[in-house]
Amino acid sequence: MNKPTLLTFRRYNDVALSAQLVSILEKNDITYELNESPMVFSASMAFNEENDKEFVVKILPEDFEQVEKLIAEDDAQHIDDVDSDYYLFAFSDDELLDVVAKYDEWNAFDVVLARKLLKERGVKIDEEKLKTERIETLQKPEQTQSFWIIVGYVTAFLGGPLGILIGWFLSTSKKTLPNGERIYAYGDVDQRHGQRMFFIGIVVLVVTVGLRFYGLII
Repeated sequence: MNKPTLLTFRRYNDVALSAQLVSILEKNDITYELNESPMVFSASMAFNEENDKEFVVKILPEDFEQVEKLIAEDDAQHIDDVDSDYYLFAFSDDELLDVVAKYDEWNAFDVVLARKLLKERGVKIDEEKLKTERIETLQKPEQTQSFWIIVGYVTAFLGGPLGILIGWFLSTSKKTLPNGERIYAYGDVDQRHGQRMFFIGIVVLVVTVGLRFYGLII
């Protein structure tokens, strides 16, 4: 039997935050995986050795929405303990709506608090509609810069690894949506460009290596 595929749900640079999520997952019998890895270097890391690791929590795609609700329920229990000078209190209605709409860009506590503040201000929100619109927005392919397309083709025809890597990246890159759906990051046109770059680069590289092996080129 194939092992179920777990996808990245959250990334933390604080072990306490990852532990809090793991606690919620274990209480609700949610299958998960916690991985620890070195973080990419940043200036702040030079002065804080505690933040030199990243904790990645992975869960099943079909559990994404359920876990989001569980986190929101957990945060709701502490919502009344927030300090009066918390920055969301200074947000306008439109800014709070943006927090709720783009829930995947904010931590769960802020989304719960934004929802509460909007309710207190008498602002009605249709969360299902906002979530649907957000998913539709995120489903749109990433925009590729023409510069990288040109660089990819040029280096591919030269048999360079860069062209092969760009081609592979464009044709295979995927992204995970907040609902756990996994889709290609780039559109059909860019994927076809990537496939061409990859195969051109491989063919030119193999031919070049072969010619050099037989001493036909220097």
